[in-house]
Amino acid sequence: MGTVLKQKNKEVKRKISRLGLLYLIAALIGFSLLAYQAYNLVSGQGFKRINFDIGALWDSNESRSLSEPILLDDIVREHVDQRYIIPDDQKPLPNIDKETHKHGVHSLRPQFVQDEGSSRRIEEVLQVQQELSRIELLDIPLFQENELMLKYMKQLEKEYVFNPNVTPNKGRFFIGISFAPSLSYRTLNYRPDKIVGVAVSGNTRYTYGMTETYREGSDRPISTFFTGLDLGINLKKRISIRTGIYYSVYGESISVSRIFSEDLNRQNASYYDQTPLYHSPENEANSAALDYENRYSYFEIPLSVSIEVIQRKKSSIAIDLGAYAHRLDHVNAMIYDFETDYYYWLPKNDLEIYKSSGLGLSGGFQISQFIGSQVEFTVNPQMRFNLHSTFEDCYPVDQKQYSTGLRLGVKRHFNL
Repeated sequence: MGTVLKQKNKEVKRKISRLGLLYLIAALIGFSLLAYQAYNLVSGQGFKRINFDIGALWDSNESRSLSEPILLDDIVREHVDQRYIIPDDQKPLPNIDKETHKHGVHSLRPQFVQDEGSSRRIEEVLQVQQELSRIELLDIPLFQENELMLKYMKQLEKEYVFNPNVTPNKGRFFIGISFAPSLSYRTLNYRPDKIVGVAVSGNTRYTYGMTETYREGSDRPISTFFTGLDLGINLKKRISIRTGIYYSVYGESISVSRIFSEDLNRQNASYYDQTPLYHSPENEANSAALDYENRYSYFEIPLSVSIEVIQRKKSSIAIDLGAYAHRLDHVNAMIYDFETDYYYWLPKNDLEIYKSSGLGLSGGFQISQFIGSQVEFTVNPQMRFNLHSTFEDCYPVDQKQYSTGLRLGVKRHFNL
């Protein structure tokens, strides 16, 4: 027996050491990426300037020189040299300072031999060359016959993830996809007429089982999402309508407590033919509370209108308002029964306590940016609120789900 345990311990240690090595490699890769991003942020350069072509391994010096980065100054100088050609007899002649010649050092100072017209032309050349550092790309005329400039423009376009010189072409229709990580929660109200054994005294309501006050203080929001397909039409320059089909998830985190084995009430407890799994920790001081996430999944059909309030050539900010109809697809929830004071796992979406369909409202603002001539990227912070309760009227709880999230989407414009 001891030999088997030792062998098992060796196998476990070996696996742990392998996992540790993998984690170390992953951490080194992560730190390397962070270091590269910091270097790229400070220097403005990256691996894009390195030639990874396989042919570079045996290229000659002549061919290798063509792959070197083309600088802006080279283009302007070539353009200047083609425009202002200085004759040989008008180029500056060296003048040796006699004083420095004694010490064996030559100081060259330009001494021009020229007429008044050529002097003015040379001054223009010198002035243009002094302005090289202040000339921007858009100030340089692009000549189709200038091969060096064309190569530079192609190289520059490769440096950008998205071409900054894109010209938007907003079509009549658009199609896209969306994904929104969200934070989901709910409103909660008891229906006293549906709860057995309720007693009211003044402003105080006494119930058998878990109280509404405790649930409001113990339940927490959870992270959810919705995603789907967008279809839309641009009605006017600033107004568009969007619909489609989404799959959305709502829910909340509840607090439950394990049932003690000596609890005799559990043997006869049942709810929708299910046995109890947990009970409320409200009155169990010696029992640790556990968190369980209830999730309700729906198919949704949205209908929203976007009105652009700020519009630029390639970007805009719009107000986005809409509504949606949803239908229940799946439930993974722990439901509390007031009569037995237990929680039951009821993952069946066809139970009569779950409302199968409903309506909701959404609102927010949308920021959009064209990243291609017909491709638009959108960021849409929004809030969604279900108007109907999660449960039917037969259940003693009126619960309405809502979520806040950031919808990220890409849409493609086109004309039919």
